[in-house]
Amino acid sequence: FKDEREKVGLILKGPKPSIGEEKAMFIKKLENALYMSMMLSYAQGLELLRIASREKDYGLDISEVARIWRGGCIIRSAMLNDFMEAFKKDPELPNLLFDDRLSASADLNEGDLRDVVIAATTTGIPVPGFMSVLSYFDAYRSGHLAANLIQAQRDYFGSHTYQRVDEEGVFHTDW
Repeated sequence: FKDEREKVGLILKGPKPSIGEEKAMFIKKLENALYMSMMLSYAQGLELLRIASREKDYGLDISEVARIWRGGCIIRSAMLNDFMEAFKKDPELPNLLFDDRLSASADLNEGDLRDVVIAATTTGIPVPGFMSVLSYFDAYRSGHLAANLIQAQRDYFGSHTYQRVDEEGVFHTDW
């Protein structure tokens, strides 16, 4: 849709793409945001492999998967050494974010990822990868998600009832 985007870009101006921060500092934030995004992407992928292996009885050794990927030509990344070590230390690790070292890194870099996403959105620069991985991070660490909205919709349209977080029981509202 490049032609359409160029045409509509003449109509819809949006915000001026300018970062109001010192360049070197913002580049460091970008570096940290990219590191965190890559770590979280690997966390998701390795978690899916672990789940598939368990459900389909593949017998995958996730530490070995990380080691093999480290020697590949496409996925090769020094980060995989850290992931390999995390799964060697705990083969039943449900997600890389449960590893002490990697969760500390996530805590350290979370703010920079948020700052980059905020800067990009306020200046109209699309960063779907960063936004997606930040949403994954927020959802994964949240005990309560937006399922209450889905429950409310199901109750409204089909009287399917809903549960509340502040009171035990099953409820229905006459909408």
